[in-house]
Amino acid sequence: FSCDSISEDNLDASRRITRHLIDLGHRRIAVVNGTLSVSTSTLRHVGYLAALREAGIPADPRLVVDAGNGTAYQATTRLLETLPRGEWPTAMYCTNNRRAEDTLHALFARDLTIPGDMSIVSYGEISLPWMLGTRLTHVDQDLLALGKRAGDMTVRRIGGDVPYAVEILKSEIVYGNSVRTIR
Repeated sequence: FSCDSISEDNLDASRRITRHLIDLGHRRIAVVNGTLSVSTSTLRHVGYLAALREAGIPADPRLVVDAGNGTAYQATTRLLETLPRGEWPTAMYCTNNRRAEDTLHALFARDLTIPGDMSIVSYGEISLPWMLGTRLTHVDQDLLALGKRAGDMTVRRIGGDVPYAVEILKSEIVYGNSVRTIR
């Protein structure tokens, strides 16, 4: 079945935000993701793996935090309880804002500081960033641009028999102060 579609470049944005962590010296980077049967989760996971591969960093399956069955709070807590402190990630990439909020909750419950004890980035801004006191580095999801393009596509579709369009928008990274440099 054919239809117009518009989406973000989930793979590229995930690769770029993971690369940002790598460029600041992080080598043990956890990804907090959902079930890989969801296309955005899969694309964001592939982007994370691509950045590691490009930097020559082997993917560590212990640092893949599966929040698909439960919350990222539970999954992050499990990761921190399972790994010895010396093997913890130095940074965590949360593949959506809800996972970032749950991950922050789990880190704060252990009295960890951002970015002192753990660096964190997210695909999407958390809902109440001002409460954190730290500006989260995140992929900006420009919902207004997505909505405008979808509206334009709809008007074009109503206007006549035109070929189906597929558009993928590039997302920008908003740099905060949630990532420390490791050297």
